[in-house]
Amino acid sequence: MMRHRNIRILSIRIATYNVNDRVPPSGTKELGPLVGHGQDDIIVVGLQEADLRSSSMLVSQGGDRAAAWEEAIFNGFGDNRDLYEKVELVQYVGVALFVFARSEIRTEIRRCETSSRGIGLLGFGGNKAGVAARMKIYDTTLERRRYDYYSLLNGLGFPAPTTTGGASQALEPYWPAKEGDMLRVDDSDVLLISDIEDSKSFIGFKEADINFRPTFKYVHGSVTLDPKRAPAYTDRILYKTRDTTVVPKSYKPDDLLWSDHLPLAGVYSLDAHVLDESKRSEQLVMAQCELDRLDELYRPSLDVVEGDLEFGEPVRRELTLKNNGRVPASFSFRTPSEGKPICQPWFWPTPFKGVVESGQELKIVVVADVDAESTLSLDVEKDMNVEEGKESFISLCGQFVPTTTGVALDLLPRLPGAIQKLPLATRKDLLGPAGDAREASTYSETGTPTKGKPPREIWRLLEHLMGVGEIPDLFTGTVPLDEALAVIDALDSGADIEGSPRAVAHALLLVLYKLPSPLIPKEVHVLCKIVMTRDEVYAIVEKIPGVNANVLIGVTSVVRLCSGDKVDDATVKALSMAVFGGPTSFMEPFVKALLEG
Repeated sequence: MMRHRNIRILSIRIATYNVNDRVPPSGTKELGPLVGHGQDDIIVVGLQEADLRSSSMLVSQGGDRAAAWEEAIFNGFGDNRDLYEKVELVQYVGVALFVFARSEIRTEIRRCETSSRGIGLLGFGGNKAGVAARMKIYDTTLERRRYDYYSLLNGLGFPAPTTTGGASQALEPYWPAKEGDMLRVDDSDVLLISDIEDSKSFIGFKEADINFRPTFKYVHGSVTLDPKRAPAYTDRILYKTRDTTVVPKSYKPDDLLWSDHLPLAGVYSLDAHVLDESKRSEQLVMAQCELDRLDELYRPSLDVVEGDLEFGEPVRRELTLKNNGRVPASFSFRTPSEGKPICQPWFWPTPFKGVVESGQELKIVVVADVDAESTLSLDVEKDMNVEEGKESFISLCGQFVPTTTGVALDLLPRLPGAIQKLPLATRKDLLGPAGDAREASTYSETGTPTKGKPPREIWRLLEHLMGVGEIPDLFTGTVPLDEALAVIDALDSGADIEGSPRAVAHALLLVLYKLPSPLIPKEVHVLCKIVMTRDEVYAIVEKIPGVNANVLIGVTSVVRLCSGDKVDDATVKALSMAVFGGPTSFMEPFVKALLEG
């Protein structure tokens, strides 16, 4: 990711100063050495105890003191004052953090964020607090925090070491207060370094080498250490890096005698990452090319192994989905638009969605059942969506051969000839809304059945069976379906019937069973369940519409003729299924009474 970045070395100065409630004199330029006289790219100044007024412990008293310090810092820039802009100021009562940057890089600083929190009186008072600022310069993020180390260190109590060995030797333990006198130095500096090295606190932070005298505690207005307190390194600057390089250049206090602390300043060299747009564009193009290559290599891929689907009766065919890709492929059949089903009503794939593992196959079963109403929507192309992969299209095409199977009984007599020889416009007229109205008109407005012509196709079957005579198990024996369909095809085309008697008998039952409305209308089914006598049977037949009644009487007569003196129960059940349009165990007595005539 560094290949499209250049490095710009920035100089960052960080200063920390416990001002002990001091307000800088108006117009002072004494902060010049502390802020480097405006020689660095970014200058950060952290102040502690900037406001110790009792009224400020819980409620901020405004920003007048912060404004005074800001003016003093700008004055410290000297002749370079106009070269700087304030980037951020974050303050929590007596703790304040100022960030300044040269105007030439100010536009490269963005995403500035600040945060603050009090940890003093009652857990949130302003006498002890922490503030933080974070920003992004070029492509590098900077974060500056000012914790109240003074509060934390004074809250830790340790007995004075009894020997000069161990960690205390990491730094000269004594510092002269004046010539001839020696004062013990607080060992907090060694403890902090030890904690960092042992990952007990400030994990990942670093500090420049300490090669200067303690910064606390001094007699106000002098460089004399207070003999009542052990000298201590309570003012520290820690830094932490990530994905960049920071090199300390200097780390020392300044002889500014405004407080009982000395201000401390560190100068650091930062390798800022600068985005090279031209290199970035090149890298983006290369990355996109590589992504395209990997996308093509690992894109889910399904090959559809297709087969022919022949329609007529409901058929079941299998398609094979084979995953030739290197990753699992999720597929689903896409809907043509929101709220619509994924398929035409005459076919359905199962499953319609799923996952195929790499190198594996999955069988999709397509069940199709095409009738006369489906002939106008046979040609269809289904879109099978492969998630994050290429789409596949499965085409289902067919040429519908018109058949009398499934055509309303009262419409058959209206056909001027064999149905396969009729123009499409004629068939559409018969199957359209007008045809539905004619089918519904089998009863008059008074509820009595209307008369109708006998359908030619059914009478051809009956006449053929009448010429065969008596044959055992004619309607119940086993017959291949294609033989029965061949008989129906002869009816549809007007050709001679050449099938076996059993094929003709089964074709008759199939034509009756596939009628849109049962031969015996549903309106009289309830009456058929309670029939008891022969007279009751014929009373019900009188209630059946004319064309249906004529066909029913003709069929029962032919079945009785071909079955001999006694009609077996299997024949009764087969005929009941055909004339009632489904399983009707309670209505078989009605059919049996008809056959016994």
